[in-house]
Amino acid sequence: MKSDAPRFSVLLPVFNGERYVRESVDSVLAQTYTDFELLIWDDSSTDTSRAILSTYRDPRIRQFTNAQNIGLFRTLNAAIGEARGELVRLSAQDDRMKPDCLAVEHEFWEQHPQIDMSYCQCDGIDADGNLWAPVPYDGTPEILTPELVAQISFYYGSMPGNISPVVLRRGVFARVGLFREDLWVAADFEFWVRLSEQCLTGFIR
Repeated sequence: MKSDAPRFSVLLPVFNGERYVRESVDSVLAQTYTDFELLIWDDSSTDTSRAILSTYRDPRIRQFTNAQNIGLFRTLNAAIGEARGELVRLSAQDDRMKPDCLAVEHEFWEQHPQIDMSYCQCDGIDADGNLWAPVPYDGTPEILTPELVAQISFYYGSMPGNISPVVLRRGVFARVGLFREDLWVAADFEFWVRLSEQCLTGFIR
């Protein structure tokens, strides 16, 4: 029997993101790979974010709103609890996905079923969307062992940089837990390290 669950659950936390959130949402909806749901979770914004988001009627979108501001990582944990996809794809309100982003990530996970997390390289754009930092070549291997993750993290900091290049297997949260809610910042960095101690990480160049 074919499951109705999508391949990807794209999680988009939003807080006062009125300047960029429409571009972010539109970039997800424009993906060439279409087997996904988009969970948009507003963390009690005080700007026009909710009004912007209310204009969307795409059936792939599910929208949620926190009654009060609870922070990024509690919001992500709530969204993870609602995700139905096999893969949880994190995103950010001021970032865009290139049109083939999910297609490339889907193919990478098909080729590397042993991983539980992946991250990809990203171009840097300025406030007006102009490319200012094209991604350089990175010779990191496609599959990272726990030892290599520890080395990269020690010398260079958080491997993905932020949440938006990251895909996680939904089942991994039952094994390693969720993001720590007692950390207001860097709970993502802590989670990558904790996960890498038990799982293999993939790198999409």
